Amino acid sequence: MNAVINTSALSSFIRAKAAGLLKLLFDEIIVPEGVLEELSEKYRPPSWFTVYTLNNRQKKRASYLGLGKGESQAIILAKDLKTYLIIDERRARNVAKKLSIKVIGTAGILKKLYEECLIDYNRWRQILDIIIKDQYWSPKIREYVLSAKKNS
Repeated sequence: MNAVINTSALSSFIRAKAAGLLKLLFDEIIVPEGVLEELSEKYRPPSWFTVYTLNNRQKKRASYLGLGKGESQAIILAKDLKTYLIIDERRARNVAKKLSIKVIGTAGILKKLYEECLIDYNRWRQILDIIIKDQYWSPKIREYVLSAKKNS
């Protein structure tokens, strides 16, 4: 299973030094060029991520979505490649869902990593603490992630 990732999720995993954990859930992580442009120089994706350049038709379709460049390109790419979309912004998630794209966010990935026993509690909590400081999570999202229970 592959996934296209958006800027905020990617930068959060990189800052938490947890981008490698995405390999545990996805075979390939695809980064649209628009996302790469939005990242600062110190938050470059690992070399095993696939950077994708959209064609002119895809770029035009992305421009009609009324979102940021990275969000729009990530949505179009996920739709065209029929992959998961890793994205956190509510408005962009809603647009993606209307286009029948499978969406998962940073919170969902962290919960899944812990519940499937892919990381231990201490590492999970360490990553969670960094990302909570990095992103604004509503009480509902925090409660969702903190409700994670390991599957036996």
